[in-house]
Amino acid sequence: MLDRVIFILILVWLVYLTFLVIKIRRKGGQDKDGGNLLLGVGLARFNPFGNVGGNQSFCLALLIRKNLGIILTSLHGRNGTRVYAREFDPDKLDKKNLSPEEKEAIKKALKNESNDEK
Repeated sequence: MLDRVIFILILVWLVYLTFLVIKIRRKGGQDKDGGNLLLGVGLARFNPFGNVGGNQSFCLALLIRKNLGIILTSLHGRNGTRVYAREFDPDKLDKKNLSPEEKEAIKKALKNESNDEK
């Protein structure tokens, strides 16, 4: 029963992200002020537990504005999958509260954002 609930929650997150991407693409990737809606995306895959094969867990960093981002972390284990989300400010990152995988995803999102500006 708990696995079913977790699966439904993950499905709802994926549907929400899909609609967010569709909305961004329909607006041409810009908000009403002409700025980009999605500045950078970074993905880090990893294996948090040694007893599960493959890198099925991930951290997804979405840089929405210069001062706002979202980190989605999915931890996959034998007994189920857990998904966590939190916002971050790239200018005020508290490195103590970030996992190495989250730091890697944010770094990739910021690099992606700087490449898009060129």
